[in-house]
Amino acid sequence: MEILITQEQFESVCLNEKCINELTTLLNTVETKKFFRRPIDVALDRHKQYMPKNSEQYKKDKDILKRFFNFDDKRIDDVMSIKMMYDDDGNWMPINKLNTNYSDLAVLITDILIDEKYCVCKIVENLKTNKYSEVKEINNLSNQMFDRPEHYYQKYLKGNYDKYIQNNRLNTTKGDKSEEFVIDEMTKLGYNLIYRASEGSPIDTKLGVDMIFEKDGDIFKTQVKSVGSLSKLDQTPCDMVSSGIKEKGGYKVFKRNRITVNEQYVDYLVFTSGKKMLVLKKYQPVSIESIKPLKCVAKPINEFPKNNTFIDKESVVYSNF
Repeated sequence: MEILITQEQFESVCLNEKCINELTTLLNTVETKKFFRRPIDVALDRHKQYMPKNSEQYKKDKDILKRFFNFDDKRIDDVMSIKMMYDDDGNWMPINKLNTNYSDLAVLITDILIDEKYCVCKIVENLKTNKYSEVKEINNLSNQMFDRPEHYYQKYLKGNYDKYIQNNRLNTTKGDKSEEFVIDEMTKLGYNLIYRASEGSPIDTKLGVDMIFEKDGDIFKTQVKSVGSLSKLDQTPCDMVSSGIKEKGGYKVFKRNRITVNEQYVDYLVFTSGKKMLVLKKYQPVSIESIKPLKCVAKPINEFPKNNTFIDKESVVYSNF
């Protein structure tokens, strides 16, 4: 026997404010990015375009690529050929980052689940007691969004970009402050800022270069990474197991995710944490031949660190702590 309930009863049982807030919190996880990145990509990709060649960003980046990377016109076209969402003036739009920002995705997915009359309170209980991948409502919505990308784009995203970029804006503000701090510190050291990549610039997204500095006629292409913590050490693990192969001491870097650096183009890697800053050159005085057991050898390599790691003194250009 089918039991009928009123809209008011449904909202009381399934869509009360407590459940809605809880759902948004529970969806604020990397699992949401894993489940909804492809549907969002498909929805946005249909509306992306190449950066307009008459835009200020294109002209600026083209000039930088020619002057400081020595790229010819074909190579410049290759680098600048990146499809993104742009506004009518050719400006990059933050909605491009929706696919990787699970905090903003959590808001979008909550809105869709509410609008499509899912029982939010039931989903909350399922997320609390089951694995994310076992919650059928989440799987169903992910599949529907992938199968009907234009429907979901037109109904929920088009015209509503600002609602789903709030966390991205917060992260951008934090990133801007970190970069401004680095610029101030580098300026004090005698470096002159020549170029700072705007958000969405292919010079940043494809080549990994955030800033270009000049000092005494030399050019330094720089990437900035905000990390969880930076600390100074009297000894690194290699000092403990292989005493004497390098100068003792260094720094410890903690970052939640893997560190990715484009070795080909980046000269300086800058780590920041609060008001701490560590500037690294592409050099490590020892090689780690094995982790278990730890074996370090005096075999220098011209690479940046790839993981949460220990930095040797010889790799450091500057530290302010």
